[in-house]
Amino acid sequence: YDKLPEPVRLVNEKFSKVMEEYEYRNFFATEIRNLDGVPYFIDPTMRMPGQTGEQLLETMANLPEVIWHGAHGQLIQPEWNAEFAGSATLNYKGDLEDVKVIRVPESARQWVKLCRYIQNGDEFHFPANRREDVGVVIGMADTIEDTIAAVRENYEAIGDESLSVKLDGFMDLLKDIQQAEEEGIEFTDQEIPPPEIVLEIT
Repeated sequence: YDKLPEPVRLVNEKFSKVMEEYEYRNFFATEIRNLDGVPYFIDPTMRMPGQTGEQLLETMANLPEVIWHGAHGQLIQPEWNAEFAGSATLNYKGDLEDVKVIRVPESARQWVKLCRYIQNGDEFHFPANRREDVGVVIGMADTIEDTIAAVRENYEAIGDESLSVKLDGFMDLLKDIQQAEEEGIEFTDQEIPPPEIVLEIT
């Protein structure tokens, strides 16, 4: 915790008093704009954050116990099923002005986390709106390369041509990680692969 950026810790410390007063014990994520060294807390997210938190449903082996004990004021250490997790946004390629329908086979469903839908068998129905994103596909492994490959394989297992995913975003992510490590923020003790590895994987 001490390695988190000071603006993040400052917001947490200030807001924790409010959460203690209300006995809040649930997911909590923050969005902070750091302007001229001043942290501006712009968005308290009192839920599992979307497009980043879904992987916890598969990667944290003891998630139910963490939630149960946390709700009773006892913090326990998470246990992980893999060293790394990755996710990519699933986008719908059809007519956004019509009801969106996709199919996710049972064999792929563990790795697909959808939102704002109703389910009818293998079909998932989404309201007509201008949003392309319908959820995420996730993957996990013990190396960065294998994690990205798992995301790709899990996306291909869906087999619905109305869905697209942009895996090249992992290239930008790896560049950001490399820059962060150059600035002294350690991401992993494993060697960070070059961003170009994504092209070979995808």
